[in-house]
Amino acid sequence: MINKGEEVGARYTRDQMGALLKHTTATDIEEREKNIMTGVLGLKGKKIRGVMTNLEDVFMLEANRIVDDELVLTVYGYGYSRIPVYEGQKFVYFLSKNIPYEFLHFLEIT
Repeated sequence: MINKGEEVGARYTRDQMGALLKHTTATDIEEREKNIMTGVLGLKGKKIRGVMTNLEDVFMLEANRIVDDELVLTVYGYGYSRIPVYEGQKFVYFLSKNIPYEFLHFLEIT
């Protein structure tokens, strides 16, 4: 029973919600945001093994690596948003090429 003044909400499955996001033309939702929301809707039932990269296949940088033109071109050429940086056997941080300040900071401390 619906009380007076109460809104009736629609219920959607994950697939229906994904389709709505895919076909929406709303200008206040950026394409990047739609991709994130669609990705979240698809997480249920996924196993970490299915979405992670095997350690042997991960592009990583050693913390003491000299920053030269070759490294900069390589980092930008891979297309990843974050690159793990390690020192010895220890993970230190991610190098994020999508945030220029972090990349500049990385260049300054090396």
